[in-house]
Amino acid sequence: MKNYKLSDTYKILYDYIIGDLLSQIFEKDHRYCIRNKEIPFLIGEKFEAYKNNALKYMPGTRLDKHKLASCICGAIIEVKPLAGFNGIEISKNTN
Repeated sequence: MKNYKLSDTYKILYDYIIGDLLSQIFEKDHRYCIRNKEIPFLIGEKFEAYKNNALKYMPGTRLDKHKLASCICGAIIEVKPLAGFNGIEISKNTN
């Protein structure tokens, strides 16, 4: 995990969209917290894996914004970044 370098695309997505949305969730509902502090890296690894897999089947070297959005959504769903604060049980479909 510590050797993984986040891509510039992912950094922008996380800093301006994902991180902001997670912050809004935590502010509005105090039952939720981040599962662990490596979540940005875990999501980033999955995002890159989905992106690289999609690129195998696409012409060119870049994905359009809709495909990137699909990759990031899949990564978030797979990593499941949200947990219940202080062990509170949360719905299985929360993430």
